[in-house]
Amino acid sequence: MNALDLAARGLARRALQAQQTLASNGGAEQVGTSFGYSAQQRMGETVSILEAVDAGTHNAVLAGTNDDDHVAAIQALVDQLSTAGGGIIEVPAKGSARFNFGSPLVPKNNVGLRGALHQGVGPTYGATLYGGNAFPLFEALPGCAWIIESSEDTLSQFSVAGIKFEGVTGGGGGGIHIPDALRGGIVNCAFRFFDEQAIWGGRIQCWLIQDGMATNCLQNHARSELAGVLQIDDLIDSHIIRGEYGASLYDPDTGHNSGLTGADMYCAAVVTKGGSNSWILDVIGELADVAFDVATPNLIMRGCRGDLSGGHGFRIRGTDGQYTGNKSFRSGQDADAIYSDFHVEPGAIRNMFIGNQGDSVASDPNRVLHIVEDAGSTFASPNTYLGTFGINQRGSTYSFPAGGANAANVAVLQGFPEIFPNGDTTPSVDNQDKFQWLSPSAVSVTMFNDGVPGQTLTIRSNAGATVTIVHNAANIVNLNAANRILIANRDYQYCNVGGVWYEQPHQHGISGGAATTSGDADATLTANGSTTRRWTSALTADRTATLSVTGASKGDRLHVVRDAAGAFNLLVVNSGPGAGTLATLAAGTFAIAEFDGPTGSSPRRDAKPQ
Repeated sequence: MNALDLAARGLARRALQAQQTLASNGGAEQVGTSFGYSAQQRMGETVSILEAVDAGTHNAVLAGTNDDDHVAAIQALVDQLSTAGGGIIEVPAKGSARFNFGSPLVPKNNVGLRGALHQGVGPTYGATLYGGNAFPLFEALPGCAWIIESSEDTLSQFSVAGIKFEGVTGGGGGGIHIPDALRGGIVNCAFRFFDEQAIWGGRIQCWLIQDGMATNCLQNHARSELAGVLQIDDLIDSHIIRGEYGASLYDPDTGHNSGLTGADMYCAAVVTKGGSNSWILDVIGELADVAFDVATPNLIMRGCRGDLSGGHGFRIRGTDGQYTGNKSFRSGQDADAIYSDFHVEPGAIRNMFIGNQGDSVASDPNRVLHIVEDAGSTFASPNTYLGTFGINQRGSTYSFPAGGANAANVAVLQGFPEIFPNGDTTPSVDNQDKFQWLSPSAVSVTMFNDGVPGQTLTIRSNAGATVTIVHNAANIVNLNAANRILIANRDYQYCNVGGVWYEQPHQHGISGGAATTSGDADATLTANGSTTRRWTSALTADRTATLSVTGASKGDRLHVVRDAAGAFNLLVVNSGPGAGTLATLAAGTFAIAEFDGPTGSSPRRDAKPQ
């Protein structure tokens, strides 16, 4: 005999005991008393919810055809178990079983509600998917504000598992509302057809919310403040793990059912408004104004996915968090080039973003503007980005405030763990090898202090102002034998030899980026632009590819390719001292030029057929 058979027999036995108890009392229901047991005998027990239901309705309840309001009877059983010290109320693991609630069930300390013990990602309303036929239903009757709503100052040790919750659209109700709770959880539950939140927690501490499924919730779109299908106002030392939560605002085929609520984007899938030190792992937020709107400090958010948001995919408001391996998919559906996959609000600082992705679909008429839009980073407290990737956005991968009061705001760190102090002309490089300037003012560096022989530095400037590396044979030797003015967002390397820092030749591989295409026209090529330039149009006259010395350093390479046919030539010309033609390219040939310094260039290889 398997576990399910044993469980079924246990439920049947308890139902029979309840019937016998009622019969022995002349048919008078003893709800709220002992049900044939003393309170002491009930402590720590697993009790069938059928004991709280009139025996004559058991078959109808299990078949889902009973329309009685069951809240008073179930409440009496909850109260009795709590008074006795706690226990578990077992709800029949039968998908057709239905219990009706005309008003909220008030949870009590140390009492749990347990339905199907299915191990998976949330029950659904299909017959078999995710074991959906094994989950009993708690259904709100019209006018029921919440199916479960706590009135405790602090609800302790309450849990609910393996139950479906269903409301009445337009009935004004929600699923579960717990204003204040300590040590509990909601596991393996499903929600649909609610005007309000599926789950709304206030101050939630040491909780587990896991394997949830919510669709067609938050259907009252007229909001005066931010709300979420899953909403926790203060998430403290708690976990939200696996699940899928959606407001069902958007239909990919027809567009938003009712559109966004406005620029405020108040209807979100998952919301945390505060708290601290919590985790959101492997959760899907979808079909809402915003998939995830999170303001919890020290939040770890990993492996989450925001799908088909009308606005932003992720809106980050908290500080000191870690956001790793998250994906925004087809966000910004409500308006073109307005929203972002990851939108970081002002005040959201010292967060780390690693390996996050934003994907838009080229055929969607409305797409996001940026993958990352950061309004939170400051010079003193930047956010860090490493390995951000996106496709089909309208604008750039990153957007950061610039100018005016925001001139100190930080651009992308991209793996540069150390920041040189603003205005420091002799910064320390002790025990590190990667640095960048985020200086809002010009600085001239005369020495890198605390270096050791053999140490190699990689440096970058993301500043709007000029960063100059001063040439001095005793301290720093630049390849151009003159002061080096750093080009923004370009890497430079210096090696310490005998206490002197020597600039190293740039190693820009000729195939490291996408080629720039030219038509039937002349063009000027710079070392700090695309490293490959292709002529793909037929030439109607001799054309010139001029190699500019702007931004050039010794060792920089440019790859000039002529694909186009035509009787005329493509001339590769040096613009520095000794200017002249370095190569003459017929159709189907190329040349590689290597700069010998900032004042000239020479061909690395003669033109040859591809």
